[in-house]
Amino acid sequence: MPQKEKINRLKIVLAEHEIAQKDFADMLGVTPHTISRICNNDTQPSLKLIKQMALILEIDIRDFAFFYAFEKINGSTLCIKVG
Repeated sequence: MPQKEKINRLKIVLAEHEIAQKDFADMLGVTPHTISRICNNDTQPSLKLIKQMALILEIDIRDFAFFYAFEKINGSTLCIKVG
């Protein structure tokens, strides 16, 4: 089974801020199931929800995403996670 692509860092961000997923769901007015699915990269939040999350956590929106760089080596393009 292929590994699920990790797009967002919400699980990491919540751990860094020592906030439980259930508590964060309450702060946002969404279900704990929604936050769990986002943390597990089963679904991705809307830009509106990302903005709300950033405001509540007082962080930059960019802190939620993994970033990738693309490098061409020997005619092949490689994707490298950089954040």
